[in-house]
Amino acid sequence: MHIINAQGEEERFQKEKFCKSLEKAGIPRHIVDEACSQIERKVRPGMNTADIFSVTHRLLKEINPGFAASYNLKRGIMALGPAGFFFEKYIAAILRSYGYSVATNRMVKGKCVFHEIDVVAEKEDVHYMIEAKFRNDQKFKVDSPIAMYAYARLLDITAAEEKREEIPKTHAMWLFTNAKFTTTAIKYAHCVGIKMTGWSYPQRESLEDIVKAKMLFPVTALPSVNAFTRDQFIERDIMFAHNVLAYSAQDMVHQFGFRFGRARQILREARLLHELRETLYSPSTSSGQ
Repeated sequence: MHIINAQGEEERFQKEKFCKSLEKAGIPRHIVDEACSQIERKVRPGMNTADIFSVTHRLLKEINPGFAASYNLKRGIMALGPAGFFFEKYIAAILRSYGYSVATNRMVKGKCVFHEIDVVAEKEDVHYMIEAKFRNDQKFKVDSPIAMYAYARLLDITAAEEKREEIPKTHAMWLFTNAKFTTTAIKYAHCVGIKMTGWSYPQRESLEDIVKAKMLFPVTALPSVNAFTRDQFIERDIMFAHNVLAYSAQDMVHQFGFRFGRARQILREARLLHELRETLYSPSTSSGQ
């Protein structure tokens, strides 16, 4: 049986691949087996992957909303859009959790021109200029021209920074995206020394890896978080799902203007997601950044 993937191309439905995606979401084996069997019966020729995801998400939400939130990571990050501002704040919050000193939306003087840098991060005397590329459509990848543009900015900034510094630092460019990189982008970045973090890249230190290692799921991964609740959370720098556990349902009603039923459901989903920590945690990613 053939389905339509995110790029609009026809491919064979692979039950094993689908089941693996559930396992990666930290879902127990017996639930994976049940869900795989149910979804396999519902998949029809020509069905697209977005529809398959929706059917699966609804099923997991009925079984355990925590499973649904974990499975929703990729789309939860996409729900930080449509613009990239919230994604930049999310990146900054992730890097702080990994011990970086971070600032967002900084104007940095280069040798030739000023540069607006999405995120500036520093750790162990390495000064990173982070180019954040947010994509809310799975069809689009980050290609080599973006990597080339980022490297040109690094060269201009480094030339100016080295003249100003009393104590020399290492300056580096970091491409950070919720999308995938093309092979040419990866090849170019590797050649010139640009650090890259994206979906499924690099191995063991991809965006999903570093999120799961410290349970840094965005609030938008929780099924009951809509655009209004998202905005209220992020405006208060509540970026991660586990951050909401510091509030009661009554707090959310009084401070954020949520309805009590939605507030209670958000808290339930956050608790159930947090309970997946042991099945999602990977020691290999705990110090990768």
